Amino acid sequence: MLSQDVERQYIDSGYSQHITGNQYLFASLLRTQGETITFGDDEVCKIIGIDNIGKSLSTVLENILLVDSLKANIIISQLCDKGLNITF
Repeated sequence: MLSQDVERQYIDSGYSQHITGNQYLFASLLRTQGETITFGDDEVCKIIGIDNIGKSLSTVLENILLVDSLKANIIISQLCDKGLNITF
């Protein structure tokens, strides 16, 4: 079940992909079949699709995975690539 109210945002400098459980962030979505993602605790979740999110060129994040049952957004280095400063 996809989360409709994803409120938490996590910035993870070691993660390899942007992921979200909020289908409403996407204007369109390329559906995937049979793909999964495995987290550090060995939990495996289904990848529903992939596409870009954002409203302008400066805020678009590319190749975001929509992951079933994810209750947070995990954001990585694309923010730095857009010129934003991230401090941990």
